Amino acid sequence: MAHVLGHAIQVRHGVADVALRAIRNQRSEEDALRGMVKRQVDCVAGVLMASAGLAPADLNQLFAAEPFTDAHWGRQPINTGPRVTVGLAARSQWYDIGYTAHDFAVCSVGEMSSDLIVAALR
Repeated sequence: MAHVLGHAIQVRHGVADVALRAIRNQRSEEDALRGMVKRQVDCVAGVLMASAGLAPADLNQLFAAEPFTDAHWGRQPINTGPRVTVGLAARSQWYDIGYTAHDFAVCSVGEMSSDLIVAALR
């Protein structure tokens, strides 16, 4: 649920617009850009879990393989959108970064800045 809320936060605060614009302008970098979005979402999920006072999730214990690799956001989220994988280790690392910091400011990943999210909280 925190992962889904992470995408909703990106949409609500304009990060998804930034991501889709970057993908349209740099098609050859689409996988890398989508990977940045995924890492940011996992970081945001960590912040949300910490903010809720929940124990940290150990993604390596919860999943045998990387979750959410099917298309579930973007230009064709349900049908034939791209599959993106960054690896379970990277996903877990970014979740832990967010959980430990308990601060959306640490969730900037490459071209996917968390500045819009942080500004919305002010």
